[in-house]
Amino acid sequence: MGKKILIIGAGIAGLSAGCYGQMNGFSTRVLEMHDLPGGMCTSWKRGQYTLDGCIHWLVGTKPGTKMNRIWEDLGALQDCKVAEHEVFRQIVVGDNVLNVYTDPDALEREMLEKSKGDEEAVKAFVDGIRGFQGFEPPLDSRKIAIGEYLRMLRYIPKLMRYQKVTIGEFTDQFKDPFLREAFRMIFPLSSSPLFVAVLTLALMSDGDAGCPIGGSLSFARRIEERYLKLGGEISYSSKAVKILVEDGRAIGVVLEDGAKVLADHVISACDGHHALFDLIGEEHLDQDAVRPYEELETFKPIVYVSLGVARDMTGEPPITTVVLGEPIDIAGGRQDCIGWAVHSYDTSRAPPGKCTITSMIETNYGFWHDAHADKTRYEKEKQKVCDTLLEHLEQRYPGISGQVEVADVATPITWERYTGVWKGAYEGWLPSMEARKMNIPRTLKGVANFSICGQWVEPGGGVPVAAISGRNAIRDICKKEKVPFHGRT
Repeated sequence: MGKKILIIGAGIAGLSAGCYGQMNGFSTRVLEMHDLPGGMCTSWKRGQYTLDGCIHWLVGTKPGTKMNRIWEDLGALQDCKVAEHEVFRQIVVGDNVLNVYTDPDALEREMLEKSKGDEEAVKAFVDGIRGFQGFEPPLDSRKIAIGEYLRMLRYIPKLMRYQKVTIGEFTDQFKDPFLREAFRMIFPLSSSPLFVAVLTLALMSDGDAGCPIGGSLSFARRIEERYLKLGGEISYSSKAVKILVEDGRAIGVVLEDGAKVLADHVISACDGHHALFDLIGEEHLDQDAVRPYEELETFKPIVYVSLGVARDMTGEPPITTVVLGEPIDIAGGRQDCIGWAVHSYDTSRAPPGKCTITSMIETNYGFWHDAHADKTRYEKEKQKVCDTLLEHLEQRYPGISGQVEVADVATPITWERYTGVWKGAYEGWLPSMEARKMNIPRTLKGVANFSICGQWVEPGGGVPVAAISGRNAIRDICKKEKVPFHGRT
């Protein structure tokens, strides 16, 4: 094998970097502080139920697309069935309901039927979805290949149109109060470009954003299996505490037990803040590296409630969001909506006739950090969140409170403990206008042979972005080492 690469973190970005490193002739070793692969892409067992903490839809499930070829490289969808939804999500505002269909024609009819005087805004939105059907974003927006650029040419006018307006600005165009409120809940990322919303629904309408059956940990396990078959090495329960830098070059890492592991290249696929400010150290940082952590907004941390219920939920929308008549105080903040996901489409997660339900509730990291200091208070606050969710589920599904067999609540402290993610920001930087304009560095000017991949260098995060980022880290090393990069994309 060729030169040695150490990869910190066995999440999707780290496993991807490992696979592509092996495919391109390097000797790679992944260091993971946990005893499982996947990082944020994970599931866990509670009794008879598999509770899933990540994938609700996955870009790249359509054979033949660029992203699907990456999943083929990584073995991620090997022998895996994929569920596709007729309705992406359902929005409830009072007595009114908006079904967000994945078919643009059905969505257009639904929005026009539920609104008054919004024909122009509805048409602009749905035309955007239709206009981006077949569009495949570049695998690296900073280094677009000539072939990719040529294929993008016909989309450029649409890109310019839908990139320059935010979701929040477009939402304000709706005149009908119900449709304006419902649209705000379809993609509650007001500072992100409208392009994010139309592309997501375009991919779904193309059949390229389904949900892998079996859950997120199984998804990560398949990539782990592929990596090991390629000859890679994973060291679990091996926490890196320092990246060794000599003469301006990364030469390895120090583990928690004091052992030193040397390498020709070091890739950080773990939490970005930890990698820069703890593992590397501020003495090696330049302003370009620090700037994102000073200026950009992260995804708000979440409380993640998972339920296993003895109830057949077949036919329920995969995601439901209910806008509240009056905001409620919960988890250290005010919430104006409650949402949940019903996973009846994946029978591997529950026994026959039963189902799992999950809910993500935005919260405040400081609230949970303080609460965690008092175990009694911490458990009480977790139970309060669960009880609040059940109150709202009971209104929709009478009797469901008595059918709960398993309840699990994960807080930002949970995510931090298991994955090290900074302040529980589960997908890193929000894909805001500011983040998309900022060139977040993947390397450090003063430290050669060190690079970063994953959600902390790619605003918006997500599983596909992590896989692409790991691939690109190896491609960049190949260029540095003057060897050809091999991959099917």
